[in-house]
Amino acid sequence: MKSYSFFKFSKKYILYHRQWFYFTLVSFRIINSLLIKTTFNPDEYWQSLEVAYQIVFGYGFLTWEWDHCIALRSIIYPLLFALIYKIFNIINISNTIFIIYIPRLFQAFFAFLTDIGTAKFTFLLTSKLKIKIFEIPSTIYNMDLIALSLSIFSWFNFFCLCRTYSQTLECCLNIWSMYFLLLSILPEKNLNINKNEFFTLILSSISVLIRHSSVIFWFLIFFFYSIHIILKYSYCRFYYFLLKSFIIVSISIIIMISADWWFYGKFVLPMINFFNFNLLGNPGVFFGNNSWHYYFLECPISLLLSYIPFFILGLYCILFNQNKKLKFISKFQAILLSIFLVIILLSFSSHKEYRFILPYFPFLIVTTTIGIYYCINRYFSKKYNYSYIKIIILIIIIFQLIPAIYFSLLHQRGGESVIKVILSLPNISNSSIFFISQCHMYPFYSYIYKPIQMGFFDCSPINNAQNWNSRLWYSNNITSFLDSVFISNHFNQFNYSNCISPYIIPKLSKKNIYTGWFHNEITTIKNVNDSCLHYRFLKKICGPFPTYFIVHSSFINDIKNWLNLNNYIQLGQPIFDSIITETPKGYITYSYYYIYKKNN
Repeated sequence: MKSYSFFKFSKKYILYHRQWFYFTLVSFRIINSLLIKTTFNPDEYWQSLEVAYQIVFGYGFLTWEWDHCIALRSIIYPLLFALIYKIFNIINISNTIFIIYIPRLFQAFFAFLTDIGTAKFTFLLTSKLKIKIFEIPSTIYNMDLIALSLSIFSWFNFFCLCRTYSQTLECCLNIWSMYFLLLSILPEKNLNINKNEFFTLILSSISVLIRHSSVIFWFLIFFFYSIHIILKYSYCRFYYFLLKSFIIVSISIIIMISADWWFYGKFVLPMINFFNFNLLGNPGVFFGNNSWHYYFLECPISLLLSYIPFFILGLYCILFNQNKKLKFISKFQAILLSIFLVIILLSFSSHKEYRFILPYFPFLIVTTTIGIYYCINRYFSKKYNYSYIKIIILIIIIFQLIPAIYFSLLHQRGGESVIKVILSLPNISNSSIFFISQCHMYPFYSYIYKPIQMGFFDCSPINNAQNWNSRLWYSNNITSFLDSVFISNHFNQFNYSNCISPYIIPKLSKKNIYTGWFHNEITTIKNVNDSCLHYRFLKKICGPFPTYFIVHSSFINDIKNWLNLNNYIQLGQPIFDSIITETPKGYITYSYYYIYKKNN
């Protein structure tokens, strides 16, 4: 087959079989969602699925962010999954595997929309640009196909877009909002300006409802758009846009306040609490610090990898307007400026993560697309240079494919794997389970789908003291620490009522579905700061031994003899987790999970 045949086929396939192309792309993202076997960050379970599960089924565990005295999160995003769980509960679907995968299949649809939105936005921005990949005259393409290919082959998109983070939905909403906003600027689309502005306002408002921190980005975007309206039209047109914005924003605020009031049982503003904690506070004390240049150096290089040279070229081309065929280059400059200002603001927070960049990642893809155009037209325009393009494309794909496979299939796969093994254990419904590991690095009731007793050492933030998970990690004698928590009660001589049980007990949790911790232990402190979480650690936790211990290899050498002395036996082979794992005590190599059962 000739070297250009695949590209020629792709072009014709999309032009003449658009519906089948969409079906193929949806299928790709569905397969993508099913292939993900790893854990990236606890929030994909604990800030969405676990909250939704507790709302619908009345039991579970809420992390400290959902405590009444903290109220750091809005309930809007988890309600989407609560609706899914509720529908399945009503129609009596109880297949656990189906329940596990349906949220990611739900996200796969939005990943598909993100791909399409990235391509359509690129087409609007670069419709006058054509790219000739090979010397064959028919291999001339619009830039939207290049942007779509970059989005599909991106390792970071493959790794993240199908996960149940609020950032993944925000990413989809952002690119489509900007698409409609750019449509409203096009001269030939002026007749539809009201409709396009309406879609932009609706989608951007939903984005802010889903993730409150996006309000900064959209404030900047609408500030620049308002200047555009005033300069191109009139103040009258600007006031009309302002009125529409006011109405939609007011409705959004009412929805947000009502939903959070329903969940927390009182008037709260999670948006304000979130900004106070993350920007005015110091979250790095609890979750780790990163350097100030994290989002400017480490993030772009790590997330783009083989795309990075073209991203830099694209950035140069856009900032210095190197190609006069780029339509509305000043508008895209305004978008990049808004992203830049948001990233500067995010950099003031001591805690930083790759996924915080995800909502703006499509715009990095667009920038990379322009860089590819600039590179090919300037450096590969001669006939004898076309032969190198195939090699470059192959290298780019390989450097995206390797991390996509590694991080999606291998790195930190133990959390989900061990839960699936638990589901296969006999008589699991009458058992109890306790995790001795880093907290939250595994799904919980949303994967187990059974009201069994489970527990772990809580890792809620606390000033001037150690939480339970820190006490486990930094204990000088781990077995003595475990002896103080798990106490045998052969003759019913020990009174467990003097301490808090280390397990979530579904029967007790159902009395109040919005409890923030084990049992119905909730606080009446109303000050919004982490000191109100002291009640979680000031009272001793203790209880009977569980049926199963799930032990991470970080602790196995320290407690293996203790487990044997307490009549526990290892079940099966260790469950692989990761080649390299970061722990509170540093990095370890070749980590596993072990399952131990009480041998009665």
